[in-house]
Amino acid sequence: MLKHTSRYLLFLLLILAGCKESEVTPTKSLTLQEEQQLLGNPSGATSDVGNYNNFLMLRPQYALSYSRERGTPY
Repeated sequence: MLKHTSRYLLFLLLILAGCKESEVTPTKSLTLQEEQQLLGNPSGATSDVGNYNNFLMLRPQYALSYSRERGTPY
């Protein structure tokens, strides 16, 4: 009986020790460009309108580089 009681007491103490109050600080939210390019920008596309052969198009759902000469994604 004492053996089972000590196990339950140990279990209770472990649960209470793991339930410490902690404060979680929010991280800085990412901009649209940072979020879309988490894996990088391998073609070096920019959103400069003068860069018509490797133009970076940013949308909330995706980002892609567009080539005006080819008429397709770069």
